[in-house]
Amino acid sequence: MTFFGSATKAALLLFCIALTCQSCGPAKSDQGEQALASAAKYTMRDDQGQSFSFDVFPHRIVSLCLFVDEILLDLVDKQSILSLTALSLDANISNIADSSRGIEHHLGLNVEALLLYKPDLILVAEWSEKDKVDQLRLLGLPVFSVSTPRNFEELRRLIDQLALLTGAHKRSVQVKAAIKTRLERIQASLNQRGLANTVSAMDYTPWSSGFGRGSSWSELLNKAGIKNALQAFPVDSIGQVSLSKEMLLQLDPDLLIIPGWVYGDAQAAKVFLAQIVNDPSLAGLKALKNQRLIQMPERLKSAASQFMVDAVEFLVAHAYPEN
Repeated sequence: MTFFGSATKAALLLFCIALTCQSCGPAKSDQGEQALASAAKYTMRDDQGQSFSFDVFPHRIVSLCLFVDEILLDLVDKQSILSLTALSLDANISNIADSSRGIEHHLGLNVEALLLYKPDLILVAEWSEKDKVDQLRLLGLPVFSVSTPRNFEELRRLIDQLALLTGAHKRSVQVKAAIKTRLERIQASLNQRGLANTVSAMDYTPWSSGFGRGSSWSELLNKAGIKNALQAFPVDSIGQVSLSKEMLLQLDPDLLIIPGWVYGDAQAAKVFLAQIVNDPSLAGLKALKNQRLIQMPERLKSAASQFMVDAVEFLVAHAYPEN
């Protein structure tokens, strides 16, 4: 199946596979219709294999991961969101910093606070603190765990999951269609100009690493028609490749992407840029000589939501400028 296929077909397939209907009443979808069509109870399994049952769409939703924050704001009305993450307020890392301010709470994974506020859906990631997630479940709180998307197919699946949980089918179709249209437009432009895969790039961090195959970064480069200079190298458990200056000089990518922001240190990105620019041993890099050393906003580079498309467009603009 091609990415973002027929909305009707996708919805039917998802209900057949992802939901176990314990009664025959169909569910009405979309925000504004907060109750299911009947007293039917529906059960979904989350990405950790845990069952989650509901008979009314949630209207006190808590998200405990930024990528879910970003998707939720496009899927559901703000009054249905009880809390987003504190990171959602930080424009360095968040693509929704302005709109997130309209949400009343910005809770963390605080068991006591979550008990106090009584949410009817808590969304966590596969990397969320397991002991606290287990505590929430033991206390009977409604937890649903999702996986962080590494590519656009996984993003589509996550949007569908969240739409099924919240009754936001119509909005999810719109979000997916917008992503599909923008990706197709990028691909058509690259093909028309004969530019796809004519530029190589890699990311380079202050801790001497970059992302290789299987990572979301590699997916962004692929959709931007850019060759990942680290694609052939073995990766660690989070998809990174350890790099030395010698490797960097040997690979010599056309485009060198460095952080525009580093968590926990407001000056780290600026200091790292100066180190690279002023390092005589790196002066021969094509990216430096051709002024193609790029500080990429972290909110785009680390995006795992619909804003992955914005990241692709950023990369295309720097790899294949129109003028």
